[in-house]
This record gives sequence, C-alpha cells and structure tokens, in this order.
Amino acid sequence: MIQYGYNVPVNAVPEWFCKVRYYIFYVAAANARYNMMFAAADRYFCSCRNALRRQWSSPKIAVRLMIIDAIVWLLFYIQVLVFVGLQNGKCRIPVVSIMTYFSFYITVENGFFPILPLLFFGILTIRNIHQTIRRTRTTAPVEGSQPVQNNRVSKKETQLHKMLANQVIIYLVLNVPYPVYTVYRTFLGVSSFTGSRALIDTLINNTVYDLVYLGYALQFPIFILTSDMFRRELRQIIQTKIIHRCRQLITPAS
Repeated sequence: MIQYGYNVPVNAVPEWFCKVRYYIFYVAAANARYNMMFAAADRYFCSCRNALRRQWSSPKIAVRLMIIDAIVWLLFYIQVLVFVGLQNGKCRIPVVSIMTYFSFYITVENGFFPILPLLFFGILTIRNIHQTIRRTRTTAPVEGSQPVQNNRVSKKETQLHKMLANQVIIYLVLNVPYPVYTVYRTFLGVSSFTGSRALIDTLINNTVYDLVYLGYALQFPIFILTSDMFRRELRQIIQTKIIHRCRQLITPAS
C-alpha cells in the first residue's frame, strides 16, 4: 500500500530492512497458524469425557504452548535473515536452489499441512459431541429435562460444524494461493520477467500476499458472526475478566 498507493519506494531501502520485513512476516504467520491449530486441539481436549485429557485444556498449558511456539519460529526463520536479500531492487532469495526449497516448504507447511490438524481435531471434537448426545439419550434423566439438554447439545454440535467449515474454507481460499503462486514463480524464473509481465506478476504476488494477512484477520469476526456459542463465551470473558476487574480497581476496598 505504501509503495504502490503513495509512491514510496519501499524496496529502495537498506538490505537489512528487507530481511527484517520478511523475517517478521514469516514468524508472525507461523505463530498465528500454529496457535490456530492449538486452539483446535484445545477444543477437542475440552470436549473429552476423560478427565486426564480434559486437563490438557487449561490456560496454563495454552500460555506455555504459545511461548514455545514463538521461540521455535523466531529461531527457525533465522534462515530468512541469511538468505533473503535485494535483487534488482526487490526483496527475494537470490539463490535459485534455496528459493526452490523454500517455496516447496512454504507450500506444504503454510498451505496444506495446517488443514490436516484443523480437520482432525475438529472431527474428533464433533465426535465427542455425538457421544455426549448418545449418553444423554441412554441415561434416565429427570422428566422434562432431556429434550432441553439434547437441544442444547445439538445446537452446540451445529455451531462447531459451522466454525470448522468456516475455518477450513477461509484458510483454503485466503492462505493457500500465496505458497502455490510462490512455487509457480520459482519455476517460471521471476527474475527474468520484464515489462508488462513483470507488472502483472507484481500485482498477483502482492494480492495473494495480502490475502494471507486477511485470512488470519477474518477468523475472529467470522466466528462472531456465525456462532452464538462463540459470542456467548466472548461476552462472558469480557464481563468476568475485564469489566469485573475494572470495577474491582475502581471500587475502593471497604
């Protein structure tokens, strides 16, 4: 946006800026990607009947995983600081063999791999909900309570289906095009593009690049718009964790 909207030559900067820019992008994207997978696993463990498995769904474990996740990707993508540089005024990896390896790696790790754990833990979570429904039907409940309970579980199951479907569809549509186009550019030899072909390539590359940001940014608003359960939990968190604590700070101790 800065470069093409305001004619500010972003690439006409020192090489260190180019390296840091890509390093931050890949680290931030990897953190968001794996935190999303951890959230899917957390939903599964939270829905398990087994008490030992439910213990894995806790804020303490979530914080630890997020910290470990950040450290791992900060270290792993140090290679970006080494390999990325300026070539013909553009940020890219100049060595063709390394660029080919990196393109395939990004396609698999960023494009298609995250879909597998999302589907895996999503399906297991839905299966746990199904088992809960069967148990409530086979248990002798208090008269008049079973229809209400089954209705609540069915609504929860439906909303989990929606959340899983929305998450996978958004990821496929917005996150997969960038790594796929990166591989395509590698085979075509993007450094040889000139004239209108180079301009078209720049437009497409920037478009699919921006879709990655959009893909992660849309997860939260999509869940709010499509899931009553998500809105209810979010409202409860705001009331108990934020509003209640603010009131405690404002109200003087008696």
